[in-house]
Amino acid sequence: MSEMLEERLRTLDIRTPSDVVSRALTAATRPSRHHPASGSRRSRSRHYARRSAYVVAGVGAVLITNIAVAFFVPAYGQAFASAPVVGQYFHGEHTAVPHGEHTAAPKDHSRIHGAP
Repeated sequence: MSEMLEERLRTLDIRTPSDVVSRALTAATRPSRHHPASGSRRSRSRHYARRSAYVVAGVGAVLITNIAVAFFVPAYGQAFASAPVVGQYFHGEHTAVPHGEHTAAPKDHSRIHGAP
C-alpha cells in the first residue's frame, strides 16, 4: 500500500519557484534570530537570564509546596524530620497536627463532657 502511495506522490505535478534553492541556501547561511548561540551577546544574556528566572521560580514553587504539604500532612512532616539533610533544619514541629496525635480531639476530655 505504501508503494502505491509513493508512486502516486511521484506522479503529482508540484510546481516550485525557480529560486527556491538559492533562497534555501541564503537562509541556511544567515544567523538565526531564535537561536541565542548564533545571535549577539545581548540575546544570549537575555536567554540565560530568562532560564535562570524559570529555574529559581521552579525551585521556589517546589520548596513552598513541600513546606505546605509538610505542614498539613503529619506523616510527610515526620519524613522530613527524619531525613538526614533536611531534618537538621526541619525539626517536625512545624505541622498543623502534633506528631503524637493524629486527631484534632483535645487530650483533656473534661472540658468537652463537663467535670464529673
